[in-house]
Amino acid sequence: MIAYTLRRLLQMIPLLFFVSLAIYTLVALQPGDPLEGLIFQNPHLTQEDIAKLKAAYGLDQPIHIRYFKWLGRALQGDLGLSRTYAQPAAQFIYGRMQNTLLLTGLSFLLALAVAIPVGVFSAVRQYSIADYVVTFFSFVGYSTPVFWLGIMLMLLFAVWLPERLGRFEPIFPAGGFVSPGMSPDTVGWWAYLKDRAWYLVLPVFTLSVLSMAGWTRFTRSSMLEVLQQDYIRTARSKGLTERVVIYKHALRNALIPIVTLVGLAIPGLFSGAVITETIFSWPGMGRALFDSLLEKDYNVAMAALVFLAFLTALFNLLADLAYAVVDPRIRYN
Repeated sequence: MIAYTLRRLLQMIPLLFFVSLAIYTLVALQPGDPLEGLIFQNPHLTQEDIAKLKAAYGLDQPIHIRYFKWLGRALQGDLGLSRTYAQPAAQFIYGRMQNTLLLTGLSFLLALAVAIPVGVFSAVRQYSIADYVVTFFSFVGYSTPVFWLGIMLMLLFAVWLPERLGRFEPIFPAGGFVSPGMSPDTVGWWAYLKDRAWYLVLPVFTLSVLSMAGWTRFTRSSMLEVLQQDYIRTARSKGLTERVVIYKHALRNALIPIVTLVGLAIPGLFSGAVITETIFSWPGMGRALFDSLLEKDYNVAMAALVFLAFLTALFNLLADLAYAVVDPRIRYN
């Protein structure tokens, strides 16, 4: 297991090199001038000023020279300066990452906590009314566009219900909601958690619906396949209770393909959800990455995309290693 893990980690080095090269090339080849935002904000810039700015950011050099200079700095922990936000790219990404992990992490846990039990319940009661209901709502949830669901939820809870029931009382009557820049140290943990819960209910539910529906269907399908195996019939013929057969013998084997599905979904927790974060004005990684590409803020875009590529490769490895935990028959050399 250790030798296999080390070998996979070493294979990630050339993989990330070529991935970063491809990303840098695609980002740098975007049409338009990377400094057009600065020029638009300050129309009094002369051509000499623009030339100095390009020299300062290294934009006057060929792409391959710029890439290797970026790579050299990145290996030393310097991801560059964000032109749009006027701060180090690593610092900016770290701040946005906290917001993204809070939103997507809660969505991930909610989807996982609902999908697996409901999928098992649906498989055990195949072709029952409950199974048809679960299947129907799974298809509805999987086919519902995220942007439409988010807008409908906002209309329902922020427009229609307040108009008919009266405006909701604020959580903090004295001072309103906690500012996004405040921390638990300044307002207290209880006030901080209530504030975050107020803002997170709708985006968390919106973001979790798609994963919840897909994982429910996947769990049901995997469980149905396992329940038809001979060893399940043998376990039942030995007089084991149905609960032991389902949760000790069937579910553990049904989780093997689900481990891959969930493991590869984890990097998405760090990338954020562009549509959901935009609809609910949540300052996360998805929205930051989208804005950085539009603004041609190369340092932020490169830092975010390469970091996500690294997470994808890492969690792919962790998903493979999790096979050995779920299925004792699997051995890595």
